[in-house]
Amino acid sequence: MPTNWSSPQVIVAVVAASVAGYAAVISTINLIWSIIRSISENRRRIIVKTTFYNTFSEHLILGISSISPEIHITLINSKKISCTIKQPIVEFNKKVNTSLGKVKEFALARKDDRFPITLEYGKIVQFAYSEAEVNAVFKDLASIKHMKARFIVYDSFGGKHKTKYYRKEILNCIKLAQEGNKITKET
Repeated sequence: MPTNWSSPQVIVAVVAASVAGYAAVISTINLIWSIIRSISENRRRIIVKTTFYNTFSEHLILGISSISPEIHITLINSKKISCTIKQPIVEFNKKVNTSLGKVKEFALARKDDRFPITLEYGKIVQFAYSEAEVNAVFKDLASIKHMKARFIVYDSFGGKHKTKYYRKEILNCIKLAQEGNKITKET
């Protein structure tokens, strides 16, 4: 039996089916958006920033001055949930020879650091690494071609929070300190 498309019952049924289909699509999009937003809000996010310094110090009595490279690592918790972080490490893009063998990662360990540390929302923690610590980790960086390093912090859930790879900045920091110390020793 042929359908009369101009009858009011058919028109109402087609409009009702169209509205139901449209509502189903909109509610599905809304559900997906809510899930994505919920995951994004509850995801741990630690911002890791690195700053390279050359500090100048002068001993007034002995008349000795020196320039020391320092690296500061700043951690900022940008999400509304607290997060526990483990010790910062340095990761190289290649394995390097050390007294422990060939390794790709070095722990930046010091006696005065207390890990793990809990970062509350908006809390900022900064670690400063002195000349001896910088030279111990990066002494071979200049001799190995295309060697780069970055700083990584793991949280207690296994999340990896990292900086970009650095080479030029680290080498410049150490080079400026070495050149500055040569100048201050000559004068």
